[in-house]
Amino acid sequence: MKNILVVDENLPYLLNNINFPVGGATVQTRNWMHGFEDLGYNIIINSSVEVENSSHYIIERVSIKTSRSKLYSSFSSIFQYYKILKKYNPEFIYISIPWWTNFLIIIAAKILNIRVVQRISNDNLVNKEAKNRFNNKFKYIFYKISLKLTNVFLCQNDYQLDLLKKRYSNKIVKKLYNPFLLDKGCDYNNKSRNYIAWIGLFQYQK
Repeated sequence: MKNILVVDENLPYLLNNINFPVGGATVQTRNWMHGFEDLGYNIIINSSVEVENSSHYIIERVSIKTSRSKLYSSFSSIFQYYKILKKYNPEFIYISIPWWTNFLIIIAAKILNIRVVQRISNDNLVNKEAKNRFNNKFKYIFYKISLKLTNVFLCQNDYQLDLLKKRYSNKIVKKLYNPFLLDKGCDYNNKSRNYIAWIGLFQYQK
C-alpha cells in the first residue's frame, strides 16, 4: 500500500474528537484524507500534539526542541523527520499550512527525494503581509526557504495562484476548491436545493 505523510499540527484533536478550535485548514485536510484513502493510500500523520490517540491513524510526533542551541535543535529535528520518512517512505508529503518550521521536514524530504505538496491556507502567507507573520527575520528566511524547496503548491483562489505562478514559474501551482465530505445518505438530486452552505471564519485577509 502506498503511503502519504500529512503534516498538520491540529489534526490529532479533530481525529480524536477533542473540543479544540482546529481551524478550516485542518477540516480541509481531514476531507482530503477521505479522498486519499479512497485512492488506496495509507496515511501517516505528523504533529507535535500530545493526545491519546483513539483513531486508527498512525501519528508520529516530532517536537522542535529549544532547550539547547538552535543549531543542535534544528539538526535534531531534521534527523527525527529523516527517520520517519525513511521508515514509511511516503509517495509525497502533504503540508496543510505554510510555516517557517516546515523547512525542517522539507530538508529531510529533499535528502530522500520525496515530493512536498504545500497547501496555501491564507492570502497573507504569500503576499507582502507574509513577512509580518513572523517575529524575527530568521524565521522569515526559513519560511522562504521552505517555499522555494516545495514541489507543488495548491491554492484556494486566483489571487494565490497568480502570485505563486509569477514567483515560482518552475514549480507546479494549481488551484483546487476546498473539499467537503458528502453524506452518502443524503439525496443530492433534490431539485429544490441548488446550493451548498459553507460555514467558515470571515477575516479581512480571507
